[in-house]
Amino acid sequence: MMKIQRRKIKAKLRIKMKMKGKNSYSTINTNPFDHIPLTFHIKQGASDIEFQNFSQKFQELQQKSSKKKNQNIWIIKPGESTNRGHGIQVSDNLETIKNMIDDKKYKDRTYIVQKYLERPLLYNKRKFDIRCYMLVTSYNGITKAYWYQEGYIRTSSKEYSLKNLENKAVHLTNDCVQKKYDDYGKFENGNKLSFSDFQKYLDGLGNSVDFMEKIYPQMKKLAKDSVASVYSKIHKGQQAFCFELFGLDFMIDEAMKVWLIEVNCNPDITTGTPILSRIIPQMLDNLFRIALDPIFYPPNWPKSKKAQIPENLYQQNKFEIIFDQQYDVEVIQKQFKNFESTLKQNKMDVTEAEQNIEEENDIILDEEDEQQLEEQNQQQVKKTKKQDNENQDLNNKKIKKQKKLQDKELKQDLK
Repeated sequence: MMKIQRRKIKAKLRIKMKMKGKNSYSTINTNPFDHIPLTFHIKQGASDIEFQNFSQKFQELQQKSSKKKNQNIWIIKPGESTNRGHGIQVSDNLETIKNMIDDKKYKDRTYIVQKYLERPLLYNKRKFDIRCYMLVTSYNGITKAYWYQEGYIRTSSKEYSLKNLENKAVHLTNDCVQKKYDDYGKFENGNKLSFSDFQKYLDGLGNSVDFMEKIYPQMKKLAKDSVASVYSKIHKGQQAFCFELFGLDFMIDEAMKVWLIEVNCNPDITTGTPILSRIIPQMLDNLFRIALDPIFYPPNWPKSKKAQIPENLYQQNKFEIIFDQQYDVEVIQKQFKNFESTLKQNKMDVTEAEQNIEEENDIILDEEDEQQLEEQNQQQVKKTKKQDNENQDLNNKKIKKQKKLQDKELKQDLK
């Protein structure tokens, strides 16, 4: 009997998107940190090489920020076994960050240190992020990912400010954090907004931004990229049949650019607000149609209609497939081969350039040798001439002295 195995995958995206040891974004000439805030995964406290890399980057940005009067702010998160905002801290102090990741009470914990988006788009002067859902399945070793078409906006309870980085009501939008403050639910029911409500706000800004045309496609593309970058590492050995629901958190900066902040397993699926009560149950129903129905038939489903199950998967289903290993991997492998070919050609070009440089250096060295020899000859001529002059002066002095002596002797003889 086939068995569904629910595998816990890394809670937070480690952002070093790799495919077979290569940075998958580099295969398409793209920097991952153009889509994800600069991130370091520190595993061994301040002694970790990644912390040294972070420290160096922090100091570089510190010098730039002091000149431009910007702030050098980072968000520090536990790397695993946590969610709902637990253990998160925002800081612009290197020593504070070092002490946090070096805390002996959590010696087995790793940390994600991520550049804080200091200039986000605000909703009525308050910070917000966007929660979306993605389903990843594996049947017979074939990985597929599905994007859920509905999500929601999560708002903070306090106006955005960088003056107090310790105020979590300002900087963290997680429900478990916001519920602790008196202003929770004061502005929006449960601090939640639908995409359509958010569009009304954008319309009021007068910037003609269509959420579904400009923002939404960016989020879906980043979701697909996150799976494409790690699909080969998701399943091991016996995990032939499994699925996982992920919660993806996005932010928009003031330039209307979308950033993927993190990817979480075990996302919150409570229904405490009208928006969540509408989205979550339907999302779970759609999920089970894709993840379970092909293996465990729906209740009271006639065996005679077994062939119709695939049709049921997608009938009125808001999960749309965004990654299919059978088709997308071919594209990825082609990109990877092109990337390797480019690297090989670049290596050849570099080798040829180095040879040319060596030849040019030989010519330059020959010219330098000739010039140096000429200078040495000139210096030797000058030195010889100087010595001759000195010798001539010395001889003249001797002759003059000898003449004086002879004159003196002559005078004495005359007397």
